[in-house]
Amino acid sequence: MEPQSKEYDDCYIPLESSPDVFNPLAQALGLSPLLTFQDVWALDETFIAGLPRPVHALLLVLPGGDAYEQKREQRAHECLSPDFEKVRWFRQTIHNACGLYGLLHAVCNGEAGRQIREYKFPTYSNENNSSDSFQVPGSLLANVLSEYPKAPASEQGKILCHPQIKKLYEAAALDGASEVPALGAEVDCHYTCFVKSNGHLYELDGDLTGPVDLGELRDEDDLLSEAALAPIRKFIESKSRDSIACNIMALAPAAGD
Repeated sequence: MEPQSKEYDDCYIPLESSPDVFNPLAQALGLSPLLTFQDVWALDETFIAGLPRPVHALLLVLPGGDAYEQKREQRAHECLSPDFEKVRWFRQTIHNACGLYGLLHAVCNGEAGRQIREYKFPTYSNENNSSDSFQVPGSLLANVLSEYPKAPASEQGKILCHPQIKKLYEAAALDGASEVPALGAEVDCHYTCFVKSNGHLYELDGDLTGPVDLGELRDEDDLLSEAALAPIRKFIESKSRDSIACNIMALAPAAGD
């Protein structure tokens, strides 16, 4: 959920938290099919033992609403200044599109970012924002990674409002199994992503003022290692007393790979 009082560049229909929705969208944007989003039913050894490793990101959907907004405003001191070289964090500028930002945070960081396929698509330019004006090598995701850090902060949101990204997103938002909410409807849930980047665990939420560094991880650690799970479990407990209210997906090697 994003507050109505905040100004946004656009408004999208929320994404259903489902691998059946996220995987086609991620691959259409440029993620290698070698990596897929997979359901995580619980964060205990019994449930995570069967997941392929390494897990590159955990994408959580937790209750939003007024309690989230109050805590968000109180957490500014925890956030780092954005540094795209250390961790790829995207400021949310599209209303109700936290699922898109969660997807981007998951697939653009760490080892996952190196799995992005390359082909040609139009991209954003400071000089000319016409999507048909020119092309550069790379998928939509590759173009985002190239163009986003070059743009001034006031213009970065336009890169993620690319018409082809919007078209793919809208198709995915209508493809879920649950009832599709009306455009602009307030929803009481919010996506947050956890990734490993440059040897650190980060909490990435586009509605915060920057990434949150949760500490160092060893080279052999992934997102299901205890060093990562301990702060993630603590985060979940602080947001919801009922673990059923939390939906989790992992970005991990595709089954059989």
